Amino acid sequence: GRLFEGQHRLTAIVRSGCTVRMFVMRGCPPKSFITSGSGQPRSAGQILGISGKKLGNRRSAMGRLMASLRDGEPHAGVSAGRLLEFVDDFGEAIDWGLGRVTFKTRSYLVAAAAYAWPTSPAAAGEFLDQLTGAVDLPAGSPVRIVQQASAKSRTWADRRVVARRALSAIHALEQGRTSGRATVSSVSSARYSAYWASEVGK
Repeated sequence: GRLFEGQHRLTAIVRSGCTVRMFVMRGCPPKSFITSGSGQPRSAGQILGISGKKLGNRRSAMGRLMASLRDGEPHAGVSAGRLLEFVDDFGEAIDWGLGRVTFKTRSYLVAAAAYAWPTSPAAAGEFLDQLTGAVDLPAGSPVRIVQQASAKSRTWADRRVVARRALSAIHALEQGRTSGRATVSSVSSARYSAYWASEVGK
């Protein structure tokens, strides 16, 4: 069987040698772990951390933003269970993004690059390289425009807009454009979203 809760309690009982009477539930569905034992629901980041996934909070934030880009809605206030579904949907891309994260990189920009990665791997990688590089980017560079917009973003809504600009910048890099406005392009967003819409449920 699999023990969801009580590892510390059982370790203490073994170490102390005492006999303790306690309540044990068997046959619980795996999803019950999300709300059990804490007095309040666990966050998706906590659940991911407990289940052995590194960077659980960053992973769940990336999943939420990527789902927001795919679905065209903010997904504000979604449950931990729904966030875990998002993380599963984008698992391999999130792993790629987390492998590229540095302490300077904002999670939502890494999420945008990870969102574009399956269809534009070279451009997504180049975007993050330019974003985190020490080299000053030219004033008209799409990545520089995203950097400037990112520095001003304060809210979740701002970050979604900047993430969509990042997709446009990645699209520009893929096409070999090194200058020009990184505006919110429905063409580049739709291209990446079409890929993810076809992947979910496979």
